[in-house]
Amino acid sequence: MSQPLACDAGARAFAAVALVPAIPGKDLLTYRVSEADRHRVRCGVRVVVPIGRRRETGIVVELTDAAPDVANIRPIVRVIDDEAIVTPDLFALCRWAADYYCSSLADVLAAALPGGLRARSARIVRLGEHLDEPPSGALEAAIVAHLRRTGPSSVEQLARALHDRRVPRALRALAARDVVAIEEQMRRPAATTRFETAFMLASELEPDALALLARRAPRQRAVYDRLIGAVDRTLEARALDAQERAAATALVSRGVVHAARHERYRDTTPDVGRDASPLTLTPDQQIAVETIAGSSGFQVFLLHGVTGSGKTEVYLQAAAQTRARGRSVLFLVPEIALTHQLLDRVQRRFGGGVAVLHSGLGPGERWDEWRRVVRGEARVVVGARSAVFAPLADLGLVVVDEEHDPAYKQDEGLRYNGRDLAIVRAKLAGAAVIVGSATPSVETYQQARDGKFRLLSLPARVEGRPLPDVEILDLRRAGGEGKRAPSAGASRRSSATAPRVSPSRRGSRQISSSRVDSRLAIDEAPLSMLLSPRLLDAITETLARHEQVLLFLNRRGFGRALQCIACGEPAGCPSCSVSLTWHERRAVLLCHHCGFVRPARATCASCGRDALRATLEGTERIESEIATRFPDAHVGRLDRDTTGSKGAHRRILAAWAAGDLDVLIGTQMVTKGHDVPGVTLVGVLLADVALNMPDFRAGERAFQLLTQVAGRAGRGDRRGRVLIQTFRPAHHSLVAAAAHDYASFAPNELAHRKEVAYPPFARLVVLRLEGVAADVTERAATDLARAGHGLDARVAVRGPAPAPLERLRNRYRWQILLASTSVGALHDVTRRLVTSWRALRAARTVRLVVDVDPVSML
Repeated sequence: MSQPLACDAGARAFAAVALVPAIPGKDLLTYRVSEADRHRVRCGVRVVVPIGRRRETGIVVELTDAAPDVANIRPIVRVIDDEAIVTPDLFALCRWAADYYCSSLADVLAAALPGGLRARSARIVRLGEHLDEPPSGALEAAIVAHLRRTGPSSVEQLARALHDRRVPRALRALAARDVVAIEEQMRRPAATTRFETAFMLASELEPDALALLARRAPRQRAVYDRLIGAVDRTLEARALDAQERAAATALVSRGVVHAARHERYRDTTPDVGRDASPLTLTPDQQIAVETIAGSSGFQVFLLHGVTGSGKTEVYLQAAAQTRARGRSVLFLVPEIALTHQLLDRVQRRFGGGVAVLHSGLGPGERWDEWRRVVRGEARVVVGARSAVFAPLADLGLVVVDEEHDPAYKQDEGLRYNGRDLAIVRAKLAGAAVIVGSATPSVETYQQARDGKFRLLSLPARVEGRPLPDVEILDLRRAGGEGKRAPSAGASRRSSATAPRVSPSRRGSRQISSSRVDSRLAIDEAPLSMLLSPRLLDAITETLARHEQVLLFLNRRGFGRALQCIACGEPAGCPSCSVSLTWHERRAVLLCHHCGFVRPARATCASCGRDALRATLEGTERIESEIATRFPDAHVGRLDRDTTGSKGAHRRILAAWAAGDLDVLIGTQMVTKGHDVPGVTLVGVLLADVALNMPDFRAGERAFQLLTQVAGRAGRGDRRGRVLIQTFRPAHHSLVAAAAHDYASFAPNELAHRKEVAYPPFARLVVLRLEGVAADVTERAATDLARAGHGLDARVAVRGPAPAPLERLRNRYRWQILLASTSVGALHDVTRRLVTSWRALRAARTVRLVVDVDPVSML
């Protein structure tokens, strides 16, 4: 559209519509607005539009009177919404995201909106009039037989049931002979508005009429009496039983009662009451709150506070001051599990004007919350990553808790970073931003060093509570070589190869904070290589004091690295400062950055010994082992397997907080934000899992995870203790985490990043190609990488190389890494490669995924 565009309803003849979900390779489609619909069509409403022979849902993005240079513009079929569900502020954010992430506006809107809003048509097939026509071939006979057996079916259902791609062609032939009939039927969205009926007293009856009603219709008299005594003389239909509803309906027919339908929101959270009293702030907290409150316009504050320092109270009091000025507030947390506890605190502080948005809600629940926000009924939003798109008006404050967490990065569809978009959104709205963490990402820390963000520090825990003591346990001394883990390609070690250790054994003494203990005896190796005698002793002592134990094993991600159990060094790439990934099928160790490869059975490059091993134990095995060794303890597990059902996060964490669980074993979900005073022992079962990930951020992630999980210990009146087990006790990330020393870790990490030109000193884009045929995918990746060379000397093109997860969901994966110190040059090369890719024949069968500012290299 070449003419200026507008979003006001009333006189615009054409609309640019973004389909939800988007059609690959297409952005906005133009439709004609009929005279009858021009008063209803406006930017931000859903409409049903024709696309080919079907109908789909789209969002009106722009309106114009200028006719496009295309003949036969088709009209909008139906307007779904009476009010806009996408606000102008949200459109502005989505346009920015589309440009920055090299995507289409339609793709961004599809990611931003709640799921379940799509109304679409389906082609329904039923038997026709001329069934006496003989079928032409076995497939046509199978289609007719299936319809006789099951009744009308959609084309998609028939294709799945008969497992034949030729079904659509056969249906067209059958329909031409009137053996079957095919028609388009609209399917309603999964997310619908819930309505209910309310009965309101329209007029009072005279005493004689009341007496007559009591004699002839006692149930109607009873309902009438209830209405007289009800608040506003109104009763909700759901509060009446079937007989009472029938009586109320009869009163409506008499003209005594009026019935009205109205929307009813679904209940998304339990009522936690209201406690508006803010906590007393420490001097450092007070300085932080006053500094934030004293700012005006857009400003980013990095709130760097140790675990347990009271960052949440700073958020809440800054939010209260923002709300007092009449502006709205957005709280973001990295994972759904953290939403519940922050939501409880926010609701207690701000009451009912709080909405929650995350993917764990049902379609109807999320749709209700979205409408509450867009209508201004909820001015405070709490949510996970996708809540950055909440349609809040007059945004005054954005809070990003645990800003370092990689969960803020979307890893499917539009690969946006929720933290970065939150900062952009605040800038567009002229709002303040608080990014908080005990372990800020080094990119964020560098922004503070450069003066772009303002640093606020909370260096001590509230109420003077000490940070926990940390011990590093050297697993190299924990058992004989070959007994710890299977070598590359070997099977799992039998559980009978090591003697059991009695949990009642004593004799260990307390080690001072951060001291490395290397005295674990080989002949004392427990059944699981990850449950050392020292850790088992600590668990026994903690349970004997009726205190709680948290055991952490990070199994996030699918990449596997081999590690030397003699010297502790992982098999690494000599060029890229990352661990090599074990590709078991090919029996090689491979760098997914540059393509360097070596045999998996090679000796350790550091010490020369044949001791490269992979540790494969998971949380389920550890849970079973702990339950066996400590039969009187109540043991729980928090990972993806145990939290798949709705509400599982909340139930497990509630039991943990209430003290109903003595030991909780978990993955990364347990490391952040959980404040349980009874936890005095934290055991990190294998710190090397994070250290050995094939990613340049591995050292930083390890430091963050260990610091965060260590912070769960000693948050009550009793001092905490942390045991970190590792094959690499001298690694700088572990030493700094054990000493709670971010100030020494960050400069060292930044110096290393600068030396190898990784973020924040360069920007990256990963182009990942995925296809069902290995040779076609590899060839496509090679051709695309070749096309990137020479486009711009400021952009380095590395690869292609197989992804660490070389095959996922039956698709082979190759990737190309683009790097540059110039954001403009990097994005320009990316767009040119994406444009050239769409013209290639390989694009029909191989999928190209663009990941701007990748967080995970898997």
